[in-house]
Amino acid sequence: MNEQKGQRAHILLNDEIMEAIIPPLIEKVMGPEYDFDVVKTTFAHEILDAVEHQEFDLFAFLLNNIIFRKEGMPAESGFRKALRLVIHLKARYKTPIIGLYGYPKGPAYGRQAKLAGADFAFEIPCTEEVLRDPMRQCLEGSLAKK
Repeated sequence: MNEQKGQRAHILLNDEIMEAIIPPLIEKVMGPEYDFDVVKTTFAHEILDAVEHQEFDLFAFLLNNIIFRKEGMPAESGFRKALRLVIHLKARYKTPIIGLYGYPKGPAYGRQAKLAGADFAFEIPCTEEVLRDPMRQCLEGSLAKK
């Protein structure tokens, strides 16, 4: 049963992959009557702009696909910048963060993302079943604070 009925959740995504995964999963987990909207942007500076102008209930990012303005930077600096973005967003907004990543392989980057402030971090590919409970926890927790 949806206890948050009548409340609208605002979700910030950063990638077409996340856009294909997250909204249908929210409908399955929270029910078809659950009211939410999605904002999607791939660029870090647009993510920062969006959070300044709107309150979000969930950030769901494919961490590897956040694009930073500086061109030609080594891949590893992008990974570090994604973690710094997670640190900033969690410290400033306290919004739940689900981070997915495809590289670097293995659980170490996921642990780093959690230390940075992600509530959950999963290496892709991962199953819908793996994401269900974290999605519910994040959304129910965020909406309960409203």
